[in-house]
Amino acid sequence: AEEGACVRTGTFNCYETVKKAYAKNLNGDFVLSNHSYHSALAYITVINEPDLKLPNLEDPKSFAKGIATAIDGMLDAEKEAKIVGKLPNLTATFSFSMCNKCTKFAQHPALAQMWMLRDAIYNPEKYGFTPKNDLAAFYETRFVNSFNTGNPSFQIADMFLNMYNKEFTTTPVFIGEYHNPHNANTEVDLRNMLAISKASPLLLGVSFFEFQNRLDAAGHTIFGIFDPQEDPASELGSSPDPEVAIFGSAFQVTNMPCLLPVREGSEGKSLPEQIANAYGGKGMNFDNLCVLDPAKVGVTRHGFEQVQGLKNSSSMQTFIRRMTRHFGGEDADVPLAYAESFVDPSNSFESLKLSLSAHPDWAQWSSKSACMVDKTATLAQVSSALSYVCGLGHVDCGKIPAICKSSIWEMSTYVFGSHFKAMAIEIGEVPDPIDECSFDNAAKFASPKYQSRLEKREVDKECLVQIGLVRPVERRVTVTPESFLRIAAMKNATAMSGFLLRVVRYMGGNVPHGTHGIPSNMVQKFKATGVHTFRAEWQQLISEISSHPSWADWTSPAACVARAHGKNLGQGIAYVCGLGLFDCASIPQECQGNLLNKASYAFGGHFNALAKKLGKLPDPLKDCSFGGEARFTSTKIIYDFIKHALTPLYESCVLSVDI
Repeated sequence: AEEGACVRTGTFNCYETVKKAYAKNLNGDFVLSNHSYHSALAYITVINEPDLKLPNLEDPKSFAKGIATAIDGMLDAEKEAKIVGKLPNLTATFSFSMCNKCTKFAQHPALAQMWMLRDAIYNPEKYGFTPKNDLAAFYETRFVNSFNTGNPSFQIADMFLNMYNKEFTTTPVFIGEYHNPHNANTEVDLRNMLAISKASPLLLGVSFFEFQNRLDAAGHTIFGIFDPQEDPASELGSSPDPEVAIFGSAFQVTNMPCLLPVREGSEGKSLPEQIANAYGGKGMNFDNLCVLDPAKVGVTRHGFEQVQGLKNSSSMQTFIRRMTRHFGGEDADVPLAYAESFVDPSNSFESLKLSLSAHPDWAQWSSKSACMVDKTATLAQVSSALSYVCGLGHVDCGKIPAICKSSIWEMSTYVFGSHFKAMAIEIGEVPDPIDECSFDNAAKFASPKYQSRLEKREVDKECLVQIGLVRPVERRVTVTPESFLRIAAMKNATAMSGFLLRVVRYMGGNVPHGTHGIPSNMVQKFKATGVHTFRAEWQQLISEISSHPSWADWTSPAACVARAHGKNLGQGIAYVCGLGLFDCASIPQECQGNLLNKASYAFGGHFNALAKKLGKLPDPLKDCSFGGEARFTSTKIIYDFIKHALTPLYESCVLSVDI
């Protein structure tokens, strides 16, 4: 932003800044020689997601003022440019976030922000500015609302459109960015959304988001229709170094990556194909596009789904071999049958992570693995990640050993490794290396063999903070029927005891003597579970634990709380609040400071409200999960966790329920 810009001054009066900037557009290609707008311009976005930028959702009056004054400046820029003819509509595109500080509709994402903007336009004196134009007249003739969303089509009506139709009876609206990644069938979801739009008198339509995935640290990595990929056969050569592209003083595009159609959904269809079918187009010619290379695609859920869409076992072998290295494995001889099982769409990326976290015997595993800098990362990526991790507070970045301060690569390796190990100690098991040792691709979890191949990023061994532990499988797998079968298949009493202990803890209890307190006859019975009986045996196990057996401790209340390192807590909050069973407006201010506290209060509030509605304790494993973002735990364990672990969770944000 330029000096004196409305964000920097803190006034959020954007009239002068935007007027000056928009005048440049009008003097450019926006306007023809006869002073009329180019015919291609029907809608112009004043600002995208201002509720997250001016400054944020905590200050809705400021973003409403910022947008209204920006529009005022654009209208004066049009006057000074002597624009004639048909004028384009203007819009401000909001995020699909709930705005608890907004005056109305706090529980309806985007709608609350739209209400605030309209109020600022009609009542500018309340927002501390005096417009130079008749903004109310502009709003009634040229303004269109818009929002972005990653929610599936079936949620849009209840969460937004039904209430919008009642409140904004004459103002059209459209979805500026629409895409629900990981939808089982994007084509069906998009057809649904288009049908909703067609039936609505106000919803103009949707724009599918977005053309291509970005690979930089700040980019969207899963919303694209295409993936950029280097094409070895291209005469243009490889794509440019992103560090030079972003920060170089002179950058000329001479190299262009080819485009790879993204595959999405359970059927493995490409997105271009699904979008063309939904909109009724004829599709595109794929002959000039590149072919996916499993040796180059990102080791992410998105990359896995692209390889899975190839329906090729050898390609999946290559991908799994690379992913094994990210889990700290070496010398992986991935069995073809194993790779074939993950070509099947019914097996997900989460299933593969779960399997690798159990350390299969076709690879070598070591407790000397460490979270360290990724040798392929750019300086910008590493610098940003280093600042972020230091800010989390798990590592005292003021006490980095002197030997690790000679370069940012050594410093970041020490900080990333220390952070990851602190998390392991805090949660009692090795964290997910894909989710917790990446930091936007600046780091990776590496085996000792990889550590010795640092090539261009030389790092002293003293700066490697090795994890120092390899947790047994029963401590790593999730508490599900499938994991139950996996443990039973081991025919190991110790493993089954450890798994049963986790089941008890996930249902709000504890066992005073740990695994030694689990009855041996129970261990032996469930150790004999087979593939044809495991679901029935699982139900029997849950029934027995639900009856609160005397060998476990059930004296402490329990609570549904957010997982300390949940990756999608914001989405979990939006989902819970959207269900309407718990009033998220009642979340106290002290629990609004960070997502962990806010999510814990929302999850606990919903769980307790559900208990009241049902007249009994809900199923902890099903009703306190929210996509793996929460768990039901004894408050004794939670409070001990708060006391001894480095965590921002407050006791006051934990809502207990008697069990």
